[in-house]
Amino acid sequence: MIIHKELEQGSEEWLQVRLGKITASTFHTLLGNSQTKNTLLYKIASERLTGVRCDQDTFRNHHIDRGHELEDEAIALYEVQQDVEVERVGFVELNEFLGCSPDGLVDNGGVEIKSPDNHTYLMAVSKQYIKPEYRTQCHVNMYVTDAKWWDYVMYNVNFDNPIHVIRLYRDEAEIEKIKACVAECEAKIAKIINDFNKSN
Repeated sequence: MIIHKELEQGSEEWLQVRLGKITASTFHTLLGNSQTKNTLLYKIASERLTGVRCDQDTFRNHHIDRGHELEDEAIALYEVQQDVEVERVGFVELNEFLGCSPDGLVDNGGVEIKSPDNHTYLMAVSKQYIKPEYRTQCHVNMYVTDAKWWDYVMYNVNFDNPIHVIRLYRDEAEIEKIKACVAECEAKIAKIINDFNKSN
């Protein structure tokens, strides 16, 4: 495992380190058999062949921008509330194929920060709900970093209680599913690259 502490998430250097890797943020897509999964596998294969990232990696919207803007505030409040110190890192590589970009590492765990809009925050806190893709992201983070737990942190400044934490614990059954999925996807990516090379 390699921890890139010096990298700033979103920077050119960060994008380069992630190039051609399966990452936690998109991993949920790989668990099924959708066309979106197939497209993602070809994207990863193309990055490995060309050394150039796909245009979609530059995509941004106001939800993404808001999340980045509020992340520092959320972590500062989380540190006070939990009485911990969060280590900010750029990217963690498990190996040449898989990695993640944690919002923060804490002793034997880590944090994933989300800044949902008002109605989403209200519903998620009331129902203790985590979207499946975010739950998967947290479990992949735990696998990559060998963490024992991961805090899913929601932050919305419009509420009297602006921060809500749901702790997920390492689940070895989930880890085994992740390992199996990585092996399956790596075999498919290798075949895509091999078939392309044979056709030229």
